[in-house]
Amino acid sequence: MTIFGEDSLVANLEATSARIAEHLPSGELATYPNTAHGILFQIPERIAARTMEFIARHDRAPATR
Repeated sequence: MTIFGEDSLVANLEATSARIAEHLPSGELATYPNTAHGILFQIPERIAARTMEFIARHDRAPATR
């Protein structure tokens, strides 16, 4: 899973999305509006929840906190 802040100036969202689709068939790209490259510090609760959801769907062992 790749997480992007839509306002990030550091990386190219379109190029990243294409590379994920090409190289990681079960990969996902999550984008969040009104966030930038420091997204983890801007909305940590949402990022943690989204990460746990991804793990729960893709890991054989149950995700725990």
